[in-house]
Amino acid sequence: MRTATGPQLLIARTRRLCRACRLWLCLFCLSIAGPQLSQAQVGSASESTLKIAFVYNFAKFTEWPAGALGPAQRPVYLCVIGEADSFGPGLAAVDGRPLAGRELKVRRIARAAEIGACNILFIARSEERRLPELLSQAHAQSVLTISDIGDFVDADGIIGFVNVDNKVQFEINLRSAKSANLRISSEVLKLARTVVGK
Repeated sequence: MRTATGPQLLIARTRRLCRACRLWLCLFCLSIAGPQLSQAQVGSASESTLKIAFVYNFAKFTEWPAGALGPAQRPVYLCVIGEADSFGPGLAAVDGRPLAGRELKVRRIARAAEIGACNILFIARSEERRLPELLSQAHAQSVLTISDIGDFVDADGIIGFVNVDNKVQFEINLRSAKSANLRISSEVLKLARTVVGK
C-alpha cells in the first residue's frame, strides 16, 4: 500500500473541506428554501450566505456547559455587534430556525454589557479596536465568538473566517473555546483550516 505524501494529504484534505462546505450550504439552503432549490442556486450562493450557513452549523455542533443556555424554552441568541456588512440582510434567514430543540433568535447589540444575554457573538470588523474587551466579556460567560476580523483566532477569538483563494474557510482557537467552557465537535475541527491550541 502506498502512503500519501505531504502534498497529497493536503490536496485530499482540501477536497474534503470543499465537499463538506458544499454539503453544509446545501442542507442550510434546502432547510430554508425547500426542495425546489436547485444545485445551480446553491452553487451561486454569495459569500454572506455561506458565512451565515457556517455560523448556523457552528452553533449546531457546539456544546455549552450545563445551564448556560438557560431554561429549555429559552431561545439560543445569536448576537451581532458592530456593522456586520458581510452578512447583509441574510441573517433574517436563520432568525427563528430550530436549533437543538430550541429556537435561534438574532439580535443586534451595541454595548459589551449586553453580551451576557447572548450565546453566540459575531463581532464585526468595525469593532476590532475593542476586541480584547468583547472577548473577555464573552468568554467569561461561555459565549461562542465568531468574526471575520483578520487574525481573529490569534487575538484569542474562537472561530475566525478567512478568505483563501477566494474561498471562505475558517480557523479555530481550541484553547479559547476551552477557556469559555465550550466544546466544539471533532467534525468541525476536522474541517478547520487551522486549529490553534490543540
